[in-house]
Amino acid sequence: MGEGSSLWDNNWDKHSVEEALKSNCTLRVISLLRKYFLKGRRILEGGCGLGQYVVYFKNSVYHIFGLYFSKKGLKKVSSFMNDLPLITGDVGLLPVKDNSFSAYYSGGVVEHFESGPEEAIKEAHRVLDKKDGLLLISVPYVNLLRKFKVFFMILKTLRGFKKPEVNKNISYEDFESGLILVDGHKKTKSPFRDKEFMQYSYGKKEFSDILKKCGFKVICCEGYSLEWGLMDLKWFRELINKKKVSSGSDKSCAENIDRKGMLNKLRDVVNVFYKFVFLEYPTNNYLFKMLRAICRPIFANMILFVCKA
Repeated sequence: MGEGSSLWDNNWDKHSVEEALKSNCTLRVISLLRKYFLKGRRILEGGCGLGQYVVYFKNSVYHIFGLYFSKKGLKKVSSFMNDLPLITGDVGLLPVKDNSFSAYYSGGVVEHFESGPEEAIKEAHRVLDKKDGLLLISVPYVNLLRKFKVFFMILKTLRGFKKPEVNKNISYEDFESGLILVDGHKKTKSPFRDKEFMQYSYGKKEFSDILKKCGFKVICCEGYSLEWGLMDLKWFRELINKKKVSSGSDKSCAENIDRKGMLNKLRDVVNVFYKFVFLEYPTNNYLFKMLRAICRPIFANMILFVCKA
């Protein structure tokens, strides 16, 4: 299911390139791409989806190409902006020559292959320049919050004297239950009868080992997308989705006005904290940087690896 084109065709029908540019291109990943992309050199994004990064970098000093297996998806990107360098193809069998790119970006793609990510990663290694080629690849992250969720899920199952059917880093399309972790890429029956395989999630060491086996040397890695990681908490999802409630009658006493003013000030402080820590807006503030670094291992939804070919 997770690697099928029909699923993603239906998904992109619900979203626009403008929406993708607004929601994805303000994340921490943009600054990382700018840091590691080589100016004036050929860059490939494998599995570009709605092509927001190709659009974002098109008129800059980076020579970027987007590759995707869905012609329907690429047509939608082309209709948004003409003359984009887009290629139809499979990340597991790239239609490009060996050593033809200086950088390769894969953002949330390889985890959707039920057989594992190795085939796509080996193809990335093949097409990268072996002198200075870099792979930037991100996958769903098995953060501390998700480890705790799985631990308590197993305990809950054991209390019923049943053998846990939890397969440790496998993820099923069941938002209420969150991501379910597993050992290796073992095909197992989903504990949710009406659900199918969607994606894997990975720990830092686990995915580093996979990259090394495929010929890459890991330079560094960093968790990001903290806000989406918080979505694993049911109360947080409800808070985000909650509609604004009317303040009620316009006639209020001075005491209520003062209280409202204090609440607004508190809300402003919380919003600033949320913006620079969980939304990861660029900042030079040491406190925000420190808090962000503390929160990443706990809440980061994705983890990005920078590797040398």
